[in-house]
Amino acid sequence: PLEIVNEYGTDALRYYLARHVHPYEDSDFTLASFKEAYNANLANGLGNLVSRVMKMATSYGVCVKPPQDKTPIKNDFQNMEAAITEAMEAYRFNEAMDVIWAEIKNLDSFIQKNEPFKKIKTAPDEAKKDVELLLKGLWNIGVYLLPFLPKTAESVLSAIEENRMPEALFKRID
Repeated sequence: PLEIVNEYGTDALRYYLARHVHPYEDSDFTLASFKEAYNANLANGLGNLVSRVMKMATSYGVCVKPPQDKTPIKNDFQNMEAAITEAMEAYRFNEAMDVIWAEIKNLDSFIQKNEPFKKIKTAPDEAKKDVELLLKGLWNIGVYLLPFLPKTAESVLSAIEENRMPEALFKRID
């Protein structure tokens, strides 16, 4: 594990173990499957979403005032808390992670459907409302990632609190 941590970081390995290694049964681990999951879900999934949302937020001057105690913000997307709590209480970390990644996909779909990056030119108020919804959804993802990917989650939450572009969370690997 030290070689993987040294090359990809602790959170990348934590992600893989929590989401792709079954909590009760034997699981296979290959470097190829790790790299595939890393690129698909961390670099292209979470990392890309954070970059897109924060780019729009900083460019359009949109920010949210998140809770000081790092709790979820009520938003128009799914309420993840019940599903995550149920999975965590049963030690099904992979299911809790699946709920978080479903929300990442929901936010990506929202961007594709509503295109706030295009709407900003014709309907700036609507575009800014869309970005505010995305920021709230991203905040909640960061909150729910805290027990799994603490460093990554803190980077996401700090970027939202400070309304700034974070450094790339996960660089794509070949």
